[in-house]
Amino acid sequence: MGKNNYKAVLFDMDGTLIHTTDEYIEKTFDKTLKRFNLKADKELIRKMWFDDKRNEIVKNELNMEPKKFWDSFTEDIDLEYKKEHTRHYGEEDIKTLEELKNRNIKTALITNAAQNLLDFEIAFIGKHFFDNILRNHHAVTNKAELIKLCLAEFRLESKDVIFVGNSDGDIRSCEEAGVDCAIIDRKEYPAKLKSKYRFDDLKELLSLF
Repeated sequence: MGKNNYKAVLFDMDGTLIHTTDEYIEKTFDKTLKRFNLKADKELIRKMWFDDKRNEIVKNELNMEPKKFWDSFTEDIDLEYKKEHTRHYGEEDIKTLEELKNRNIKTALITNAAQNLLDFEIAFIGKHFFDNILRNHHAVTNKAELIKLCLAEFRLESKDVIFVGNSDGDIRSCEEAGVDCAIIDRKEYPAKLKSKYRFDDLKELLSLF
């Protein structure tokens, strides 16, 4: 794979750098759903966790106002319980992040995670690996807008940046923001849309630099 002139890498978090078990995802959603006497099967729960259209899913499938649902979901996060069900994907990923820093490549984390969840999850990786961290609250502001904001803060053009994610939503966000996308296939929530790059391991990203 040929070298590129990328000056920065932007990362999604859940499903890209951080793994959360299905058990945790399902139990936490079940807790919130029960608050409102609602039910959802496993497929719908995974869509609400991974899909960038989660607000539309909550509105159309659950007939609920998205902000009300996500505010309750955030309250239902049990960090002690989540600690047992969260990990990064392996030391090779950590070494890849270290190597990007060694090569003076700017890095950023862009995520939909609530603030308390972001603070918790980033501790599994290391905040020091990232030059910038941008979040929204469950897609109230879409990820494409955060990518554009990061470009402005880094003072870079879209051609200078690659985004690494794991979902069709990430691919759509990259298209909207005008940046290249690399999908890492963790075999958890497969992206079906076409992206410029597709990797099985994060270390393959280094081949672009």
